[in-house]
Formats: sequence, structure tokens, C-alpha cells
Amino acid sequence: MTPAVVLIGLKAAVALATLVLAAALTALARGNPRLHGRLNLVFVSLVLAALAVFELAIRLVNPGLMNALWGDPGVRQGLIIHLSFSLPATVFMLAMLATGVKRRTRVHKILAPLFLLFWIGTVVTGFFFLPNEAAPVTQASAPRN
Repeated sequence: MTPAVVLIGLKAAVALATLVLAAALTALARGNPRLHGRLNLVFVSLVLAALAVFELAIRLVNPGLMNALWGDPGVRQGLIIHLSFSLPATVFMLAMLATGVKRRTRVHKILAPLFLLFWIGTVVTGFFFLPNEAAPVTQASAPRN
């Protein structure tokens, strides 16, 4: 597994999850909150599965997999910006799931625009700030442990 495969796989997962999120918002706009909730469960499942596969790939399967990315200063900066959106998006996503399941609609509606802001930032930075391929790792670019 190469960094390029991991990045393309993550981008595909995020694209699919975003389409499901758009369908959930469409269901809500059409007055179908039950379908909205079910689609959001699919959305959260897709995002958490992608995160789990990513973490397994970089931590267990091949711990040196991301060295090529972190070794490039431009890509490293893109990753830092991306993480500044994706980490809060994950927290807000879980809060949205909890408030939706518990039917705490007032809090859910307050969190919704914040989540969408961070999710859009995640998508934009993931697609446009991160490369589709990684340069090979050189001795000089590999981080030292």
C-alpha cells in the first residue's frame, strides 16, 4: 500500500460520504426527518470506517507509509490545515449524531451550521490541499524517530 493509494482511497470515501450527507440534507428539506436520520447513520458509519482503515494503514500495516507526505514541507502544511478542519468536524459529527438520536433538536440545529462549516473545510482541504500522489521517501525527507 502506497501513500497515493491511501490518499485516493480517503478522497473517494469522503466524496461518497459527502454525497450521502447531501442526500440526508435533501431528505430533511423535503420534510422526511426519519430518512434524514437514517442517511446520517450511513454518513457517520462511512466516515468512521474511513478513519479506522486510514489509522490501521498508517499505524499497523505500514507505519512508515506517511513519511513521504510529512517529509514534504508543502504537503505537511496542507495536512496541518486539513487536520484543523477534520478533527473538529469529527467531534461535531459525533455530537450531531448524539443530539439527533436523542432528538435534542434545539442543540442539533445549533451544531448543524458549525459541523457543516468544518465538513466543507475538510472536503476542500482534503481535495485541494493534499496531493493525489506522494514523492518517494528519501533519506533526507524521512522523519527521524
